[in-house]
Amino acid sequence: MIKLFPSHLLERGGIPFNKYCQEVWNTQVAPEVDYDELLSIYREQYKAQYGVEIKTDDAPAIFPTEVFEGFEYGNKVRMEKAFFSFVLQSFNDYLEAFNIRRFIYCKNAKGKELFIPLTHRFSESYTKKVKSRMDSLNAQYHNSKSVLLTLTINPALFKNKLEMWIVVKKELNRFMTSLKYHFKVDNKRRIKKGYSPREFPKYFCTIQAHSGEKNRKGEESKAYGQPHIHILFLNAARLLDWREIRDIWKLGHISINRTPDGGKIRYPINYVSRYIMRTFTKTDDSNILTQALVWFFGVRSYSCSRDLLLPLHIPSGEFIALCMVVVPSPDESFELILTQVRKYVNMYLNWCIPP
Repeated sequence: MIKLFPSHLLERGGIPFNKYCQEVWNTQVAPEVDYDELLSIYREQYKAQYGVEIKTDDAPAIFPTEVFEGFEYGNKVRMEKAFFSFVLQSFNDYLEAFNIRRFIYCKNAKGKELFIPLTHRFSESYTKKVKSRMDSLNAQYHNSKSVLLTLTINPALFKNKLEMWIVVKKELNRFMTSLKYHFKVDNKRRIKKGYSPREFPKYFCTIQAHSGEKNRKGEESKAYGQPHIHILFLNAARLLDWREIRDIWKLGHISINRTPDGGKIRYPINYVSRYIMRTFTKTDDSNILTQALVWFFGVRSYSCSRDLLLPLHIPSGEFIALCMVVVPSPDESFELILTQVRKYVNMYLNWCIPP
């Protein structure tokens, strides 16, 4: 039997599943692995063993430094592992929900009907859209000069990787705003020296997660799950002095036209487009962490300068969404679904809208 949900439930006022999962993490899961709670347990054990009661603030002074630092680091790792496990499980639940067929039933003023399959951004149809835009970008700028800027985050500046993901979008926006300002200042210097000013280049950027659980030595990678940013500047041979860019970013290292192991990138646009396609394609072990984290925190698959690429979601224009249709059974014929939807939608509209 099909189920219908009125259009007002599709509005932004509802709570998306990723926001709901964030609330569950903050109110239910995180407190169970919180540092203060673990330190409280440690303090009780200390009192039971030595008969001395200490305050949390005194812990660094009373415990041997190496013991306290080890305890603090151990809890940080425990918190991050619990967080990544929760995000991955929530993401799998989200994907599982789409195994049930869902449609948006739309109509225009002339009575024309439209059934739009409700999919997620890691579906096959979404992947095709991303690929077509990457192909278009490659075709247009393949032979032009470009600069690939990679921004990493210094973990010493944050309590854990969760905090990094919370601020990474905001910090990227701050960086781009400041970079454009410094670009204008640099143009003023160029004009004074008799050179022509440069237009700020069009750009394309993506936020990714370090996905390798092990480093090259086979040890557990401390960067696992940590966000980093790739920004591709098109039709540009140079931006600013690298030291100036580093000072604008403030949060960690920068690299220009370099791979993670320091190798030179000859064709940055090919490198980034392949990177995007490996990440935002069919979900597997190699990309699920980035997919889960960008979904959990509402991070876009990519962002770019205005008019550089066609938007992934083109407005529907004259069509109005009337309801969401959920079809639990895969055996339901489309004709039967349409008949039932028309019947229930007409009943709903007649009941809600007085003559």
